[in-house]
Amino acid sequence: MSRRRLFFGLLAALAGYTLTVGYLARRLDAFVPTPPEAEAADVVRQYFEALHQHHFSAAYQLLSPAYRHRVSYQRFLEVVTARRLGEAGEPVLAGARRIGPDWVLLEAFLPTGGGVREVQFVLHKDSGRWWIDLVNEWPHHGQRNRTI
Repeated sequence: MSRRRLFFGLLAALAGYTLTVGYLARRLDAFVPTPPEAEAADVVRQYFEALHQHHFSAAYQLLSPAYRHRVSYQRFLEVVTARRLGEAGEPVLAGARRIGPDWVLLEAFLPTGGGVREVQFVLHKDSGRWWIDLVNEWPHHGQRNRTI
């Protein structure tokens, strides 16, 4: 086989590969979490990790300044203790979506000793970082009426 024929064959294969990868990247882009939602999800993971390790002050520090103004650390500890959130299982993140330019709504399921709880977080990006601004949780098939 001549070198010229080999060269053009490899060139054609490279072009086909490039077109295929470009097409798949555009098609699969819808299934990859976008950076804002992924960054917000990381904050929620850090929150649950801090709770599981009983580092409640670290979990509290992931709450926005406005949230901490509304809910004292003492009240936060009372809620965490009453709901035994430090003893809950590993959360399963169910979905995340933008609800504004710097706001993300994230939903998770949290296994607890009393069954599965649904947890909804509203996160806000301020000063270059994501903060948990609101946490709602309720029993999995119950009413959505508890706000931490």
